[in-house]
Amino acid sequence: MRTWFRQLANCIEYAHAAGVVHRDIKPENIIVTPDRANAYLVDFGIALSAQDSRKLTEYGYAIGTPGYISPEQIAGKEVDHRTDLYSLGVTLYEALAGKPVPVGDYEELSTADESIPPQIDELIQECLAPAERRVPTAKNFGTRLADSARVFKPLSEVLAHGRLHELAAALNPLDADDFVRLPPGQRALVLLKCDDVVTSGSETLRPAAIALLETLLRIGLLIPKVEYQEIVRPTIDWAYEQHSFGRQGCWPLQEALVYAASAARTEAHAVIAKELLLFLDDKRLAQKPNWYLQVLRNLLSSLLADQSCQEHVAELSIVMREFNRTQRAR
Repeated sequence: MRTWFRQLANCIEYAHAAGVVHRDIKPENIIVTPDRANAYLVDFGIALSAQDSRKLTEYGYAIGTPGYISPEQIAGKEVDHRTDLYSLGVTLYEALAGKPVPVGDYEELSTADESIPPQIDELIQECLAPAERRVPTAKNFGTRLADSARVFKPLSEVLAHGRLHELAAALNPLDADDFVRLPPGQRALVLLKCDDVVTSGSETLRPAAIALLETLLRIGLLIPKVEYQEIVRPTIDWAYEQHSFGRQGCWPLQEALVYAASAARTEAHAVIAKELLLFLDDKRLAQKPNWYLQVLRNLLSSLLADQSCQEHVAELSIVMREFNRTQRAR
């Protein structure tokens, strides 16, 4: 999500540099591509240049969507690029909280969900401030959003005393070689923290759990099998069975599993294969929808195609044949 809003900030900065104010930034005017890699701001239908905006506000007109437009826009006053930054802050809050910004009583996101840095609250509140004290530019918004993901503490301190957002930020730059070189105690603590988040049952921690599993699946490719198993098992369940953001399954984790199956060496590959076979053991595939079969087929194909596929070849082949028969029957 941080990537999407940085992309939106870049788009808004470009429009502002051209003298255009969007005036109607809201979730309905943001399109995320199917692969979730990019976000686009659309519907410039009421966008105006500064000159046109001044002409319109002379007559006291307020154009935009209630709940997202700035106070000066509601009042029909003259607006400039800062009205878009107000709307961007409101939209970021709603994207993270799943609900609109409370009117007159801001509820801190980082208090309800420790995977969200306090710097995000500071940024949003500055977007909601009166125009003269608001975030000055979309570029500044994007820079501060990026800075909120940075951690300047040693990993040992983060593990001992850090918040969840600091742990995620500290792990994200690591690769498989970095992670396997961590002291065993630190790796164990990382896995324990991940397990605590994943099994918490808290809806507010769901995004953090997904992000942690996605990262650990990637950076854990070289750790001992028993440790990697602790990552793979819940990832498979969340990828295909758990409900995330109103729908069954989780696309980022499905993609992460396919990547891991393709990049894994022998031991990690065997863990993914074994855990997938255990997962499928009690699943009645004939009763599953086509999307479910297709995303699992993608993982099976990646496992069988990888040069590290040495264990469980026969069992994976049997499952693939069952997939083939089930899908052909439809």
